[in-house]
Amino acid sequence: MEPQILSLLQEKVQREGLENVTYVEGIIEDIPLPNEAVRNVITSLVLHEVETLAKGLQETHRVLMPGGTSFCLEWGKKTTEQGPPLHHRIASDELEEQMKKEGFEVITRDYPTESHYILIVQKNRSQ
Repeated sequence: MEPQILSLLQEKVQREGLENVTYVEGIIEDIPLPNEAVRNVITSLVLHEVETLAKGLQETHRVLMPGGTSFCLEWGKKTTEQGPPLHHRIASDELEEQMKKEGFEVITRDYPTESHYILIVQKNRSQ
């Protein structure tokens, strides 16, 4: 996460008076949290940057509580004026398949813009 994005998040949390937000810096392939530590994970326009996608998804799965959800916003795999190069992007069906392989159930797939898609996935409650 870019430092300026973290700064914006901190400002918003403070402005809203939220007390249930904890900032943890690390890389998705080695999240510095214990097993089953969080209810929700948000990955917004970052999975295409992950060195090893499977490892990043395994770590996300590891830190989620059973029944926890992950909200993923990503660039569609098509050429657009903005965003990362095409070879960095992950097609929605490819990410969905990888999520299932790592033990997630896909709850929602949506296309909020022509350039982006959203996957909302859940960790099985019995895991």
